[in-house]
Amino acid sequence: AADSPRRPKRHGKSADAVLRSAKGVRRTGCASVAVYGVEGATAVGVPIIDAHGIPIAGLSVAAITQRMSRSRQLELVKILREESMRLTGVLRDSTVVDAA
Repeated sequence: AADSPRRPKRHGKSADAVLRSAKGVRRTGCASVAVYGVEGATAVGVPIIDAHGIPIAGLSVAAITQRMSRSRQLELVKILREESMRLTGVLRDSTVVDAA
């Protein structure tokens, strides 16, 4: 759907651009973005998934863009994914069953 006056911009991005970004993140399992409000900074992040497969949090790292080459971003995403998977395992092992 095209943007309309009823669809506000988020951090300078249209609602449709944000939705496209979200679809890309879902497809790749990670995000790489310029940090809003911090000129010259880039961040990468991955989701933390709960026992039901639902993203509940995220892990991210930000640095000055000069230090965030594509190869460095890939390296950081690998490390973040490993930690995310470890946390997901902890969440699965400690899931409390609802008594209701």
